[in-house]
Amino acid sequence: MTQVPQMRFPWVPRTRAFGLLLLAVAVSLFAISHLLLGMAGFRYEVPGGSIVEKIHPATWLAILALAVAVLRSGHPLLWLDHVVRRHKGLLFFAFANAVLLWHLIMNQKMPFTGLVDTFFLPMTLVLLLEGISERQRATLERAIHALMAANALLGIYEVATGWHFTPLIIGELVQTDDWRATALMGHPLNNAAVTAHYLLAIALGGAHAVSRPVRVALFVLNLAALNAFGGRVAFVLAMLLLSGIAAWRFLGVLRGARFAPSTAAFISLALPVGLAVVALL
Repeated sequence: MTQVPQMRFPWVPRTRAFGLLLLAVAVSLFAISHLLLGMAGFRYEVPGGSIVEKIHPATWLAILALAVAVLRSGHPLLWLDHVVRRHKGLLFFAFANAVLLWHLIMNQKMPFTGLVDTFFLPMTLVLLLEGISERQRATLERAIHALMAANALLGIYEVATGWHFTPLIIGELVQTDDWRATALMGHPLNNAAVTAHYLLAIALGGAHAVSRPVRVALFVLNLAALNAFGGRVAFVLAMLLLSGIAAWRFLGVLRGARFAPSTAAFISLALPVGLAVVALL
């Protein structure tokens, strides 16, 4: 009698070693910028170099983690069937990326490695984060909070002192007259965009692994650092959205909804700042 193959659930390993591998993905994604890779001698953004240099370390680590998880699932074909059934939207995204890849290679004759970090890494992370345990999720969240706090402090320090953790390089030219901080994420606009999204995530209740006082402190710190990165569009849009969230919560309080002290602190901080930004537009 033939035994029917079975897929192991959860298919993502819950071991400490795999948790450390996921942690390495997060740390490399948030702490190893393209500027840092350039300083280390990798030809990540400039012509030349091998494919190993052109793909970010976080992507390589994520690919390794996904490969380990798929092999550990017990049956790769059943895992693929699971992905097709559960992530139909991801299939459309993958198909669009395949068409874009074909266009770049066949028509534009351009390098394709940039697509790997931009599109393949997010798809890989979606699959990996689906099956992690609550403990692994909390560990990753705390690591991201720590990295964002370090990034904010470093950015503020850079603007205050004029020193840069990594010099701002555009092409092969070093920009020596740019005051904006590069911090851990490299280009100031990268820092501004990620910080703005992080603020919105906290405002919408996304920081479950830390206490409310820590959540408020992280919000205030990153809000202060947003100006150090000089992303005007990110700053204005973040303030407008945060003001909208604060106004909505304030209306809820007026209607009798319960609120925590951290909510009151958020409203008292975000609403006046947002109104000031609107007044300056």
